[in-house]
Amino acid sequence: MKRTLLSLSAIAALFAQAATVELTVDSDTTLSAALTAAGATLNDGDTLVKKGLGKLTSDQVFDDGFKLTVTVSEGVLEITAPGQLGFTNQITVENGATLLVYIPETGDPVMLKSRTIKLSGTGAEGYKGAIVLAGKKSYQVFNYITFNLQSDAAIAATATGQWGPFSNTTFNMNNHVLTLVGDVASGTPEFRFRFGAKINKAAGFELKNILLTSTANNYGAHTCDPTVPYLKMDAKSKFTSGTADGMFLGCFSTYIADYGATIEIPNWALGVSGVGGSPTVGTGASAVLQVNKTYTAHADDLLVGHCFNSSAAGLKFGNTSSSSVVFEVDDWSKLVGGSTAVYTAASAATGKGIAYAGTLSITNTNAYASHWSLDKTSDTDKLLLKWSANKPEGVVSVTDWGIEPGEANQTGNAAKFNAGVANLADGSTLWFPVGDWYFDAPVTMPDESKVTIELEAGLAKLHYSNGGVSVTTDPAVDPTNVVIRVEYGATATVDDAIAAASFDTWPTGASLEKRGSGTLVASDTIRDLVGSFHIYEGVMQASKNGDLGKDSDSANRIYVHSGASLMLAPETDSTIIVNKRTIHLEGSGYNGLAIPGALAFDTLWSWQVLYDCAIALEDDTVISSRGTASQHGLFS
Repeated sequence: MKRTLLSLSAIAALFAQAATVELTVDSDTTLSAALTAAGATLNDGDTLVKKGLGKLTSDQVFDDGFKLTVTVSEGVLEITAPGQLGFTNQITVENGATLLVYIPETGDPVMLKSRTIKLSGTGAEGYKGAIVLAGKKSYQVFNYITFNLQSDAAIAATATGQWGPFSNTTFNMNNHVLTLVGDVASGTPEFRFRFGAKINKAAGFELKNILLTSTANNYGAHTCDPTVPYLKMDAKSKFTSGTADGMFLGCFSTYIADYGATIEIPNWALGVSGVGGSPTVGTGASAVLQVNKTYTAHADDLLVGHCFNSSAAGLKFGNTSSSSVVFEVDDWSKLVGGSTAVYTAASAATGKGIAYAGTLSITNTNAYASHWSLDKTSDTDKLLLKWSANKPEGVVSVTDWGIEPGEANQTGNAAKFNAGVANLADGSTLWFPVGDWYFDAPVTMPDESKVTIELEAGLAKLHYSNGGVSVTTDPAVDPTNVVIRVEYGATATVDDAIAAASFDTWPTGASLEKRGSGTLVASDTIRDLVGSFHIYEGVMQASKNGDLGKDSDSANRIYVHSGASLMLAPETDSTIIVNKRTIHLEGSGYNGLAIPGALAFDTLWSWQVLYDCAIALEDDTVISSRGTASQHGLFS
């Protein structure tokens, strides 16, 4: 059903006063039809308010000087020719609504001129912008326009070609983000800023399948006040700055680009403080991306040999001999071992590659980063992150046998390890460097009376898993950094885990890491285990003393992480389950429990469940009780 309503305009028109004409459109119609149905007209100085989820298409062209204030409150308001919304006065596009600007197939018209446009949101349902540009391409869509963002907002184009503001356009961002979207199945629309655009108080710019370009002439260069915090680009987007008097001369503090995006910048000083992602830099002969302060790379891109890839002059670190550039990686732990090419030029042609000015350094904010250095060789086409294992003198490293850290790299590790161990001479020291070490089949550690086992302190961890992999130690490796990881989606017992892992006995002294949404029921099989318990997911249940390893040991702490629960269910009255231990708690527990709590008491009456223990709160937490018990708590 089509519904068109009129609010007060007919009465106001009788007195020839400026009126508000409110049209509620539930299905697609034209402005003329809607006005006729409502018995209304639009006069100079009136306000048009479009409501309803239907599309209202303007089919009236008003004379120059006809002032019309417009609010698109709901749905879509479409214009198909210049002057269809009058001139001069304000247009407001509210959150959830869209102004659809359809460019006619002939000419290159300025569709909107000399007015303020207030924008909010990402458009009506089925659209991807508060403003959507459709029809023929035109970079003269807006002329002498001031955009005022009322919230984060988006402008979208539904066809390839050039779109954008023509001259003297101002974006008052009001600390919001503007997203430019190319809403097409294939190809990339171009959004071009021309002739003296101004960007004020922007929280950021984001590009989605869009080419952002700029030009300038005697109208003046484009300006940003203050510097825009970031320009974020998806893999299909491209940014090109134009000439030195064009847009974005030092306008962005940080570029964040997915791998496959393109940044094209001429060789004038840019002042970039951070570069994220893996954009391609430049296509022109003079294109250089200059990093003056901090360069940030994604470890996942480095692992596959991607970071910066240029057919242009290349990548420049520092702009003066006194520059100090810090090189950062988002996750050093992924880059253990080997050397990683950060940058590879497309060819070895003269003048391409990397330029150095000042000093380059690598952050040393964590233990992994301390293993890396920048290798500045005579090969100007490559900058290398060089791994140094910090290997002590005279040791045999497991990496010497081709073993790689990381769960994803465990294939073949067991065979390599067992072959290497078989050839170790008595008196050797076998060293595990930084990393998490996994094996895809059972391995046997050498006899420590003949071979010393050394794990890089605080960094190397041997993972025992209940996935069918066992690590036999004879005698046991120093358990300080050994982690037993058990993962179940249903109820299981510690004995089940031992059997599943093919352990002869549970490795004494190791720490336990419980994951998975199921319940792990502890038993005194691990009575002598000394090490920390970490309960990350699901529930760990204990019912008697010894179920949680050795008591009265300050190193044997229990950590219940957010979203997990430790459930204490004493099997007899006044059973002590935890004795002289510290229990660290955070969060409200596993939501699968009847009464969730990070620490939950169940079944029989007992105030001695925890004896001489300490509770350490790491965050807001919940302790719960259920069942038939009348008293639970700390005894002494």
